[in-house]
Amino acid sequence: MSELVARLKRNKKRLIIWGIIGFLLASLTIWFVGWIWTPMVIEVGDLLVYAPEDCDFVVFSRDFPRLIRGLNDREFMRQVDEHRGLQAWFKTPMVAETEILPRLRDAYSALQEVNSNLPFDLEVLGDISGRNVVVAGYEAENEGEDPQFLAIVQPESAMARMAVNSLLSPTLCSLFIEDQLPPGSSVEHLNWGVRLELPTTEGRLALGVARIEAAVVIGTRIDAIADLVRDMVQNGVPFEPSTRFNPGWVWDGAEASGLNIMVRRRSFDEKVKLGDWLSGMWGADLYQVFDQSFPLFEGRDLYLQLDIDRQAELKGAIGTAERRPLDPYSRMTDLEPAEIDAQMKAIIDHLPYYVFGYGLCGAKPADLLAFVLGQRGLMDRDQRELLFEFLAGLDRFKRHRIDPDDTPDLTGPLVGEVAEIFAPDAGFILFKKQRDEEVRHSAPGVAVVLKVADRAHFQDFLDELEVAADHPFHRFDDGPFTFWQVVRDSFLDDRENNKPAFALIGDYLVITNWVQLFLDMRGVIDGGKAGMPTLDTLHDKVQDLPPGVRSFIFLDPEQLYAHMDQAKEGWIAERSVVTEFEKVALRREAFNDWSRLAEPRPDQERWTQQAYERKLARKLAERSEGRIRAEIDRNLGYFRNAFGSLFLSVGTHRGGFQVDLQLATQEKY
Repeated sequence: MSELVARLKRNKKRLIIWGIIGFLLASLTIWFVGWIWTPMVIEVGDLLVYAPEDCDFVVFSRDFPRLIRGLNDREFMRQVDEHRGLQAWFKTPMVAETEILPRLRDAYSALQEVNSNLPFDLEVLGDISGRNVVVAGYEAENEGEDPQFLAIVQPESAMARMAVNSLLSPTLCSLFIEDQLPPGSSVEHLNWGVRLELPTTEGRLALGVARIEAAVVIGTRIDAIADLVRDMVQNGVPFEPSTRFNPGWVWDGAEASGLNIMVRRRSFDEKVKLGDWLSGMWGADLYQVFDQSFPLFEGRDLYLQLDIDRQAELKGAIGTAERRPLDPYSRMTDLEPAEIDAQMKAIIDHLPYYVFGYGLCGAKPADLLAFVLGQRGLMDRDQRELLFEFLAGLDRFKRHRIDPDDTPDLTGPLVGEVAEIFAPDAGFILFKKQRDEEVRHSAPGVAVVLKVADRAHFQDFLDELEVAADHPFHRFDDGPFTFWQVVRDSFLDDRENNKPAFALIGDYLVITNWVQLFLDMRGVIDGGKAGMPTLDTLHDKVQDLPPGVRSFIFLDPEQLYAHMDQAKEGWIAERSVVTEFEKVALRREAFNDWSRLAEPRPDQERWTQQAYERKLARKLAERSEGRIRAEIDRNLGYFRNAFGSLFLSVGTHRGGFQVDLQLATQEKY
C-alpha cells in the first residue's frame, strides 16, 4: 500500500494532466454526441407518425429517391414530352391556368439545381431526404396565397444530420452557419427549433426548422411545426400513424415508387368542382343520373396514389355510405374471374377490329332496368308510356291493365320478368359503326351482353313478343350463331343511328343498335375479318384485377378516334342548329335590352326585332359548320395517336370506394 502511494506521488503531475485531457475529451464527446452527431436517436420506419392530424393534405413517398431519379426519362414521360398535340393541349388556357405542369417542372429543376450545389458531396436524394418523405399542407386562408406546408425527412447522411444540429445550436450556428446564409437572412432560436427568414425576389420567406429524434421538419407553417415538436416531447413518438393517414381500408401493397396523396374532401371539391364540370358537359338530368348511381361519398378524405413508369396509373379511394333506396352500385356484387373469362371466350374474343370499348359490371340486369326506368335523364315519361303501352298487349301483362284508357305502370312486372330470365353481370361493347350511305353517324355502336339463366322463359317471352308485334324480326340462322334484325318500321324511330338486332351466342344474349356487328363477328370466327388489335392487352388487364372490383371498362383510343372521325359530321350537324328554345331566349334578351334604353325609347317591336336578328346572326356565325369543324379537329388533334390503351376499374375494399385508372402511351404493352 505504501509503495502504491509513493508511486502516485511520483506521477501526480502526469495524472493531473491526463485527468484534464480525459475530462475535456469526455466533455467534447458528450457535446458532440448531444449536439452534432446524436447516434442514439430513434429512427422510425414510417414518417407519417409525424404528420399533423389537422392538415388539409398529405403527400408522401415510401421511396423518394426511386420516385424522383430518372422521372423525365421514364417511357411514359418521354412519349408525352415528344407528343406535339399533348404539349399544345398543356398550353391551352384551361390547362395553363392550373399552373400544375409549370410548378412541377420548376420544382424538379430547383431540386436538380440544389442537388448540384450542395457541399461535402451531399445529395438531396437519400443523403438529406432519406427514403421516406412526407409533406403535410394547409390550404391558403386567403385567395391568391400559396398553401402552407411542412416537410418531414429522415436524413441518411451523418454530414446532413450534423448540419441540421449545427443550425439548431445557437453557438454552432453563429460559428458555422450564419455566414453561409444569404445576406439579409435572420435566425431566431426558440425552445422548439429555429425560425429562419430568407430574402426572396418577392419579399421574405419565413421557415421553421426542427428535429424530432432522427427526423427533420422544415416548412412555412411554423405554428404547426412548433405544436408538433411540443406534442412529441410531451407524449412521445407514436408507434403507428394516425388512422386518418393509414385507415386500413384504402389499398394494400402500395408500390414503393408511387406518390401517395391524401386530400381533405372539402378542399378537393372546392378545387376540382367535378359536379359543375360534368353537369355543364352532360346537362343537369344526365349528371343527376351519374350522381345517383353511386353511394354517398361521406369520407372526410380522398386517397390517391400515382405511379408513372411505362404507363401512368392513378388509384383513388374514399369512404362511402349506401343510399336509401340503394343505388345501383351498392347493389352490385364483386366480379367473379370465372364469369369474366366465360364472357371473354364466348363474346369478346370474336369482336371485330373496330370495337373501341368493352366493360362489365357485377349488376343484376333487373336492377339496372329498374334504375333506367326511374331516371328521367335516361328515359323520359313519353318513352316509358310508349314502352308500357306496347307491352300491355302481351298476354303476360294484360292483367295489369285495369283501365283500357290508361297506360299501366309495368315497371314492377317487367323488372320481375327480367330477373327470372337473366343471371347477374352485364357487359357492354362500344364500337365504330361501319359506313352506310344513309347515315350521318353521331353516336357509337352499342351492344349489351346479358347471360340467359332461363332459356325456356326467354324463348316464351320472345315468341309472345313476335306475335304481339306482328313478327318484327328477320331471323338469320346460317352461321356460327343465330341473330334477329328488327325490320318493322314502327320499331325504327331513328334510322340514321339505329339498326337494332339481337343474337344468342352460347349462353349470352347480345343486343345492339347496329346489326353489322353480328355479321362481322361471324367473319372473325370464320377467319375472314380482323379481330380486336388490343385483345391481348385487354386479357392482361382483366387477369390482374384485384379482389373487390365490381366494374371495369377498357378503351382502345386508336379505334375510338376512328369512330370520332366518322361521327364528326353528325356532331357538326347537331351543333350548328340554333334551337327554338334558344331563339326564344334571344328574343327575351332583345326585349330586356330595349327595356334598359333611356327614355324616350324607340318603337319596341321594330327595335327588338332588329336586335333579335343581330343576335341570331352572331349565334349562327358562331355555329357555322366550318368553325365547328375546325374546333373539333383542333380538340381531337391534341390527343390523337397519344395513348395506346385506357383501363378503368371500380371496386370496394373494406368499406371504401376505389377507382384504378391505367393509361398507357401509344406503344401497346
